[in-house]
Amino acid sequence: MEDSLVMLRNQYLKNSNIVKYKPALYNIMDLYLNFSIYYIFKKDYVNTMRLTHELFQLAKQNKEIRYQIEALKLFGVVNVELSRYQQAITNFNECLKLATLEKDTITLIDAYLGFSNLYLKKKDPKKAKANLFFALYLCNKSGRPESLAMVNKNIGSFFLSEKNYSFALYHYNQSITIYQRIPDYPEVAVLYTLIGHVYQEENKPDKSIFYNEQALKLRKILPQEDLYISSLLNLGHAYATNKKYDSAFLYLKLGIAKLTKVKNFHLSEYGFRNLFVIYVLKGDYKNALQCYRSANSMKDSLAIEKSRNIAGIQEANQKLNENEKISAALKTENELQRSQLRTRNIQIILGLVVLFFLGVTLGFVLFVLEKNRKAKKLQQEINKTMNAEISKRALLEETLKASETRYRFVTEHSPDVIIRENTHLEKSFVSPSSLAIFGYTPEELRSFPDFFEFIHPESIPVVLAGIAKLKVSRTNSRLVYRIRKKDDSYFWAESYIHPVFDEITGELAEMISVVRDISERVEQQEELEEHARHKEFLIREVNHRVKNNMSILMSMMRIHKFRIKDMDMGTLLDDLQYRVRTMALVHDQLHLSRNIDELATGPYLSTLVKSVILAFNDEQVQIDTFFFEEMVHVDILLPMGLIINEIITNSFKYAFPENKTGNIWVTYEKADEDINSNMRKLSIRDDGAGFPVGFNFFEAETMGSQMIQQLAQQLDGELLVDGSAGASFTITLPVKSGNKIANSDKK
Repeated sequence: MEDSLVMLRNQYLKNSNIVKYKPALYNIMDLYLNFSIYYIFKKDYVNTMRLTHELFQLAKQNKEIRYQIEALKLFGVVNVELSRYQQAITNFNECLKLATLEKDTITLIDAYLGFSNLYLKKKDPKKAKANLFFALYLCNKSGRPESLAMVNKNIGSFFLSEKNYSFALYHYNQSITIYQRIPDYPEVAVLYTLIGHVYQEENKPDKSIFYNEQALKLRKILPQEDLYISSLLNLGHAYATNKKYDSAFLYLKLGIAKLTKVKNFHLSEYGFRNLFVIYVLKGDYKNALQCYRSANSMKDSLAIEKSRNIAGIQEANQKLNENEKISAALKTENELQRSQLRTRNIQIILGLVVLFFLGVTLGFVLFVLEKNRKAKKLQQEINKTMNAEISKRALLEETLKASETRYRFVTEHSPDVIIRENTHLEKSFVSPSSLAIFGYTPEELRSFPDFFEFIHPESIPVVLAGIAKLKVSRTNSRLVYRIRKKDDSYFWAESYIHPVFDEITGELAEMISVVRDISERVEQQEELEEHARHKEFLIREVNHRVKNNMSILMSMMRIHKFRIKDMDMGTLLDDLQYRVRTMALVHDQLHLSRNIDELATGPYLSTLVKSVILAFNDEQVQIDTFFFEEMVHVDILLPMGLIINEIITNSFKYAFPENKTGNIWVTYEKADEDINSNMRKLSIRDDGAGFPVGFNFFEAETMGSQMIQQLAQQLDGELLVDGSAGASFTITLPVKSGNKIANSDKK
């Protein structure tokens, strides 16, 4: 394959015409780049540096900055692998300079990642961290999700190596979120494995098992057998750590069985080592001994492979040093050859100067002859062009006449009136359809000096304003107004006006209007509006009557309460009155509001809280409220009101026994700082006695607790309850139709 690459390169260098064909050059440089990357994976660093050097020279010769940058990045990566740190720093700095000139953010990110890997290998975590966060800053600035996910993954791995597990988890989760959105499931699987490793380090085996299972699910459907085996072994190790030896044994055996298809000493040693521990715990010492021997065999193979890699790196360093010495000698020789070449070029230039002057003299003579020939030819072409222009103009006049005939047919047979008039509404043309719409013939309409006498007095300001707006906007305009027919009856007219401006002065010169009768459409629209007003009146009347019926119901419950002697039944009637009053308050405010299905949160919730305060009249308890003002649909506001009523009522009853003083806080606010977010947080808490010992709100069978849970579920909300320091209820819910009308209502 490399022989083909050399052949293509030599063909390119010999054939100068190929320089003009850029795709061929790019294909050659792409081949160099791909072969260089291939040798990196083969750990053949000598061939990598050789091909990368040729790529760099070819790119530099043709001023291809992008390929120079790619070559410099490869130089840096190889020098880091060979521990040639100073050369790697030089490569990455040159890469940064070119990327800055090209404004190539992606390359800048790659360079900073290269620096971070370099300093990690040099055991300098402080500089490695600084370069990682430089890369993160550029990712946030560029807005490329792939780069941002990759950098977050590298930062997470850095913090993992530093045993800073909370920061490692944060950046891994950031990376997962982006890769899931792209999507890039192989990377998501890698991150799940890393997070499982973090939890393994934190001695949280349950979480480690969960994330290793997630990685296994993804890798099972991906065409990467070695990664799928790795997840099987990781999951087996996690189960073993959690002392679930049967599950651990199952996954380890399955992973080792699949290793027969994949040659991977590291995975084999890891699998046999873990399986050895399981067999020992099971008391199966025969299989344990066999696994122990297999693990040691894999370990020996890894040691041999590592020794080969170290020897390969040393050999590569030696060959590269020798090549650098040879390159220095060749550079000196090239400088000598260039000096000799410059001397020879000067001699050639002197000869060319003499030939130049001879050529100029001959050229001048030829120029005069050629000029005379071209002048004669130009005269012939001018005559030919003029004849063509004359023929073209005649054809254009015929086309114009045909177009005028078509235009006249359209205007004379259009059902709408087409009018051409100046800014004083003096008409130069009126189509024949004016007789059907206005009752006037075109001649009669053109003869009227003042067209405003036809327009209804109430519509004259509309027309004048429309003309004034037309002069400013300089675009087509639409006007709706009333105008008089010949029989003195008025009708609604709609005009579409096209302005025509003077090409010299830029002022409005005339207008072309299309006028039609829209009286029937206007009447239909007015009838629809009347129906809408009648519907709104009926809804308000229904709300008013529902409120009155609920008031009668509350009065009947109060009368019934005084007639019964059972205290528990009286308490139930009180609670029922409060709930009915909460629903009645919605219908009362809907009756008073202009909106038939939405209410402002502040007035409704404030009135509701005040009504509960008046019902208990307990001066020992203070209530503080804060309500974010917005319009909310009654289907959301009514359950919220019932929840607030239920919790505040229970606080007055049970939170402050023996007339103790206390506070109740009721807030309704945004759940986060995002302006466009539709999530809200409703919070009701007190500093009273709290829940009884052993009380579980979510398992309680009381009507109040069940009603609160059902209403929160109805709102699609998340209910959080805390009874450790007083009683606290927080509901996070979506409010899809909320429209902000004020900042807040704070009391």
